[in-house]
Amino acid sequence: AYKTLAHGFGKSASALVGNPMKSYNRGASAGSALASAAKSAPAAAVAPATAAVGAIHCALLGVRN
Repeated sequence: AYKTLAHGFGKSASALVGNPMKSYNRGASAGSALASAAKSAPAAAVAPATAAVGAIHCALLGVRN
C-alpha cells in the first residue's frame, strides 16, 4: 500500500514540477513551462486519488489473506 501511495504522489509531483522544470531547463520560456504545468494539472489531481484507491486495494488484499 505504501509503495502505491508513494508512486502516485511521486507521479503527481513529477507532473506538476518535474516536467515544466525540464522544459524550462532545455530553453523554453517561463510562460511555456507554466503552460506545461497547467496542462498536466488534471492528471496530477487524479494521480493521488488513483494511488489511494490502489493502496486501499492492496490493504484489503492483505486483510483477506
